[in-house]
Amino acid sequence: MRSAQLFIVAAVIVAAAAVSAAPPVMTPGMWEITMRTESPAVSEPMTTVVCISKEEAEDPKPPRHKATDDCKVTSGGRSGSILSYAVKCGRKKSESTARFTYNGDQFEGVVEGKTDDGNFRQVYTARRIGDCEEAPTPELP
Repeated sequence: MRSAQLFIVAAVIVAAAAVSAAPPVMTPGMWEITMRTESPAVSEPMTTVVCISKEEAEDPKPPRHKATDDCKVTSGGRSGSILSYAVKCGRKKSESTARFTYNGDQFEGVVEGKTDDGNFRQVYTARRIGDCEEAPTPELP
């Protein structure tokens, strides 16, 4: 189940603003994303901090998968500030649907799906917390 949660978090981050070339619905920067599993059992919230670049907000891509995954985005797109998509994984025999509503410096969403282990429901909330930090320049010897 943990790998499914990490996959979904990655999918949210990568698909952040949509599949179309419309103006970004997210403000680039550092984002704090919290995911809470409500089903099959309520879990402690998982929070991660990620940097969403200007390019990612302007030209979002469908979720990326590990080379060993056989998961694919099967449908989806954005209508205004709402992004929805479906993902299907053959080997894991899992399917999920996602719906996120963006509002500049915050978003919320729900991912629901089923696996061999049963159904799940995850709720996401996110907020922009500032600018992305620049990577430190390595010192030369």
